Amino acid sequence: MSKKENIKQDRVKEEIEGTSENWENGLLGNDEAFAKVSETVLSNDADDLLALQLISIRLSKSMVNDLKFIAQVNGIKGYQPLIRRVLERFVTAEMNMIAREAVSEANKANDNEDEFDEPLAKLG
Repeated sequence: MSKKENIKQDRVKEEIEGTSENWENGLLGNDEAFAKVSETVLSNDADDLLALQLISIRLSKSMVNDLKFIAQVNGIKGYQPLIRRVLERFVTAEMNMIAREAVSEANKANDNEDEFDEPLAKLG
C-alpha cells in the first residue's frame, strides 16, 4: 500500500466516529478485502470483551424472513443486529418506564405523608 493510500485511510478513520452503531451499519467497514482472521482472539474472547452472551431463541421462519427484509431495507447487515437494536430499545424504554413509575409512587407516598402531618401540626 502506498503512502498516499495510507494517508487517505487515516483521514477516513478520523472522520467516522467509532461507535457500535457505525460498526454494525458498515460505516467502519465491512469489505472482506480488509478483513483477516485473528490468530489470537477467539469468538468467546470477543464476546467477553463486548460483554455479549450467546442466546438461543426459536422464531417462525416467516418472522425471520421478515426480519431479514426489514434489516436490508434499513441498511443493517443481517437480522441479528436488527434484533439486538430492537431489544436494546425495548429494554431502555421499559427501564425508563419502571423508573418513572417508581418516582411517581415515591411522590404519591410523600404527598400522603404530608396530608397526615398537617392535622398533627394543628394539634401540637
